[in-house]
Formats: sequence, structure tokens, C-alpha cells
Amino acid sequence: MPSDHGAIRRWLTDIQYHIGMAQGFVAGVDYVTFKDDNLRLYAVTRCLEIISEASRRLPDALKARHASIEWRDMAAAGNIYRHEYEDVAARRVWQTLTVSLPLLRAVIEQELKTLDQSNPESRVHAGEGRVMSNEDQITWFALKLEFPDEVGARLEKIAQEAGLSLKCYCVRVLLRHLLKDASAEQKERWQQQWPATLRRNGCDDDVEL
Repeated sequence: MPSDHGAIRRWLTDIQYHIGMAQGFVAGVDYVTFKDDNLRLYAVTRCLEIISEASRRLPDALKARHASIEWRDMAAAGNIYRHEYEDVAARRVWQTLTVSLPLLRAVIEQELKTLDQSNPESRVHAGEGRVMSNEDQITWFALKLEFPDEVGARLEKIAQEAGLSLKCYCVRVLLRHLLKDASAEQKERWQQQWPATLRRNGCDDDVEL
């Protein structure tokens, strides 16, 4: 069913996106530097938690095609990261980054390619000959926010209390305010774009705004 294709593609894209984010956080960094950098460690751990959650939703048939991937361990990883001491978590996270994620990324890219080729709702962009998803059709712009240290520290604390990164907290606040004065038609259209917007900013997309 098309809806199944859409859901599977969304979960695969989430995993792919957060693998890229996690690897980007440690680009050019060795383990000694990584384990002592709480910001990098927490950022990567958050990416792995999202990957873990998304992997649980993938169909068993897909997982069976890639028995070399430790899907069960991946699904349980989120709880492990939250309950281990930091030094243990750092070693486990680094092992995942350097060994498991490259293998997983190859599998995800393969499945996305297969899914796009078999999905009747996929569209080929004129003149480029590549499969385009609905998300590819949205025009995006980047918003950069800067705060004084004192304000930034306070915002970080507020975001942490809400269980979010500062970026995700700001995105959700902005989207909530956007809805206040929107027309019914605008609300319906924009809310359809929320999941892609949240995913693109590295945020969970299954939480109510």
C-alpha cells in the first residue's frame, strides 16, 4: 500500500539523516577527544536514540533481508544509553559510530533506493532522472539564532527541562506560535509539513506540538 511505502520511507530517512548527523558531530575527532567532550557525546547519543526508535518501526521482512545488522541490539540501545555510566556509554557509542553505523547506512541507502524504485507514488524530477520524494519538493531556508551567553544558558536549561535540545525546543515554539494566527487552510497545509520540518532539524516528529 502507498501508505506503507510512505511510513517505511519516513523511518528509513530518519535513520539515514541521524546517521549523517552523528558522523558529522565526530568528523576529524578521535576517541580520546570524543569521550571528554560532553556536548559531542550527548549530541551523538541523542542521534543514536532516535535511530534506535526508528529501527523498531521497520517491518520484520526488511530486517530479515539484512541479518548482519544487529536489529535487536539497536532497538534496545536507547534504554542502554540512558542507564549506563558516561564512560561506559562513551565506549559503546564510539563502537557504534565507527563499526555499526557505516554498515547500517549502506543498508538504509539500499532499502531507500529499492523503495523509491518500487513506489508508484514516487515522481521523477524532469530533466534529472532521479526519484524525488514529496519532501524534496519543499523549498527550505536556514534560520540562524544567536544569543548572549547568559540568555543562551537559560534557554538551554529550559530546553533540557522539556527533554529537548535547544534547537528542537526553539523549532517547536516557533511552530506553535505560527499556528495561532493561521487560517484553517494554512493550519492544515503546514501541519502536513511539520514531520519533515522536525526531522530536517534533527527532532522527533511524533510528539504533539
